[in-house]
Amino acid sequence: MNKYIKSICAGVVASAIVAGLVFLKQHFGVVPEFAMPHAADALMGNKDIPGWLVHLILGVVVWPIIFALVLSFFNGPYWLRGIVYSILVWVFMIVVVMPFAGHGMFMDKTINAGAGAHMMQVTLLMHVVYGFFLGLMFTICNKCCHK
Repeated sequence: MNKYIKSICAGVVASAIVAGLVFLKQHFGVVPEFAMPHAADALMGNKDIPGWLVHLILGVVVWPIIFALVLSFFNGPYWLRGIVYSILVWVFMIVVVMPFAGHGMFMDKTINAGAGAHMMQVTLLMHVVYGFFLGLMFTICNKCCHK
């Protein structure tokens, strides 16, 4: 199994875990004014492509393939590489993607003036969890499939 397939397999698990956490976040009302998948809807400018589908494609295919490409640039165990990588993805999201979605750079344009900082914390946490499980599952795939 090559590193891209291993990474995509890891992305499936990491995305499933984060999707569960997003569901819990919404269920318990943590930063309710920011529904992560709906930010992708705003970015697209319409509802034809649901935000969940965008997140699924990014989490299962795009980010794992890029992770496999840049893996050699990071040191340490794969779970740590995943965390570092996910923080870089988060910075990209905060600086580039969120302004296009109407949230402003660093999420400073929100409905509730104090929600921006909470949104940043929640999204950072979700990215770190994703990166941890992406790296952890990549390690497990390496141990199971030595090729």
